[in-house]
Amino acid sequence: MAYLSTTCDWTRCLPNKSGLLNHRPLSRITLRKGSHELRLDLEHSANNGVHTGGHLWISSCHVSQWLCDQQEMMHGARVIELGCGLGLPSLVAARLGASVLATDALDALLVKLGTNATANGCPRIETQVLDFAERADVERARPEGTRWDLVLFADCIHGGQGWSLPSALVLLLRGTPSARAIGAFSVAIRPGAERFWTEAAHVGLRWRELGRSASEGSRLYEFTCADDARARHDWGEHIDSAEAQNVGLTSIFDGIE
Repeated sequence: MAYLSTTCDWTRCLPNKSGLLNHRPLSRITLRKGSHELRLDLEHSANNGVHTGGHLWISSCHVSQWLCDQQEMMHGARVIELGCGLGLPSLVAARLGASVLATDALDALLVKLGTNATANGCPRIETQVLDFAERADVERARPEGTRWDLVLFADCIHGGQGWSLPSALVLLLRGTPSARAIGAFSVAIRPGAERFWTEAAHVGLRWRELGRSASEGSRLYEFTCADDARARHDWGEHIDSAEAQNVGLTSIFDGIE
């Protein structure tokens, strides 16, 4: 089976070589932990490949399965997702009892997420337009007195964003000793991914690999802040907007029929 059908256990599906699971209008996702099942219907928001966030990707399912596996710690947790796209991890976290802020740079995706949240009985989701390449946007997501227990992201590095994301993670995690980020990366080549790891070390992030998806299409990592972690003040100034938005989109969508 090449793509997710309308009803499917995601772990038995094979993504295409770019990490895409399904380009159809609707996916019914099944996540399992032991005898417990969590099912969600996900209406897509893609328009002939105009933006990547409107599709379902293997890394998003990988993060969502991790959340399902950790469901005992999710009730009451404060969770933020960066570059959420369709927001499957946000929906799962909310269904498991977390208070969730789902963010993306594209308002249209957040509108669709709101529709999906209502359809799946996820009232504990708020949305906010946020470009993690912009420091001011990230700072607005953490006003004084706000803490995040968990920061999520899934395959959201394209082009210049590899420079920005580590500083955004530091800004959201720093000051909360128990806070951590969970991020999934496609094994497919993503422009900017190599830069992410170099920059992550530079700003003081620590990480460990948590595992690979059943299809081997995604790697999952946990990130925490070192005591001396510092976000760059100028991270957005190093990004060429054309690079951040357009580099690699042709190869990412290769294989969509």
